[in-house]
Amino acid sequence: MNINWADPPAWGALGVSLIALGVSWRGQHRANEAASRSADAADRSAVAAEQALALQQQEAADAAAAAAPRVELVIEHVGGNVYRLRNAGRLAARGITTDLTNLAEFADELPTGVDLGPNAGFRMTLAGGMTRQVPDELPLKWDGQAEYVAIPMP
Repeated sequence: MNINWADPPAWGALGVSLIALGVSWRGQHRANEAASRSADAADRSAVAAEQALALQQQEAADAAAAAAPRVELVIEHVGGNVYRLRNAGRLAARGITTDLTNLAEFADELPTGVDLGPNAGFRMTLAGGMTRQVPDELPLKWDGQAEYVAIPMP
């Protein structure tokens, strides 16, 4: 093959080929950038969808927990030194026990191993005096409740 370096159409074809190569490279580069932006947007969308799903699952779990029957203990003042521990919840409270650490002087009058159904009550007599005061709250726990819960006194 013999190359003629003075052939103008060949030089023109070379120039057009180089321009086409540059345009093609630029188009490919822009396509890669667009694909990268699209992939980033898809990743952000997937993360947002996962967060929305997690929020929906948490809300559903919270709603189920709120709708589930539960123990709700309240202390009512009947009169004088007489109080009533009442289960105002919809679930029976079994094994209600008082933390007697700071309440040893009331040990005979406070619940120990008491079972209360919904709306059931337990009568307590708590009298204060010179040497002992009626507590502001009673620390109670029951079956299914690992930690003591401070139930306010009226």
